[in-house]
Amino acid sequence: MSELMDWLPWLSVLAIPGVINIAVALKQLADDCKFLPFFEPFKTGGVWVWAAAQFLVPCFLFWMTTSMSTRPTIDWALVSQALGFGVGFVTLMNARTDTGFFTLDIKIIYARLIRVAYALIASKETGRTAAFWTDVERILNLCPDLTDGVDFLENYFRNDVSLTAEQKTNRQEKLDAVLKKNSRAAQAEAILALMDVRRADLPNMLLRFGCSPNFLKQHFPKARIYGGN
Repeated sequence: MSELMDWLPWLSVLAIPGVINIAVALKQLADDCKFLPFFEPFKTGGVWVWAAAQFLVPCFLFWMTTSMSTRPTIDWALVSQALGFGVGFVTLMNARTDTGFFTLDIKIIYARLIRVAYALIASKETGRTAAFWTDVERILNLCPDLTDGVDFLENYFRNDVSLTAEQKTNRQEKLDAVLKKNSRAAQAEAILALMDVRRADLPNMLLRFGCSPNFLKQHFPKARIYGGN
């Protein structure tokens, strides 16, 4: 324990590239999993594998390409080096790195670890997600009027402060085109592609598109259902 405490200041610097990489990679994970309605990151083993890979690979590479093992003086220059390494990790990942003892193809190792993590996520989420969206598509095809749901999405995206003006315009253009499509099947498919709302808001959006409260409670037992008729 005392040895670990002695190393703690250097381990803190060593962690910087990993923290930066996770912070950047979180957006990609969120985008990749945005249509997984039951996804709970902290309860999914694949996410912990993903987080370990995102954190440990840049930290390990930083250790191997610097003099951290000699416990250099911790100053702004060393911290800046760690920050720069973290920011530049994507570029370094695509290069073969000679550590002096052996050569690592970081891109292949890193990519394989991430794919293992995604495979673990998919093994838990894919089946129930496919069944859920199949049921939603069937409901959309039977819904007598999609206008209320489309109006909800328009207001949702318009009031989402996390979206840029360009993103809002892009979503509005797609929504404008939905009801102009000449078949309900085409309308339903287009709407499904626009259902990238926050998971907490998904049940109330689906209510507007004709999903029954019983259907929503079955899939989202803890959700607060509000609005609608």
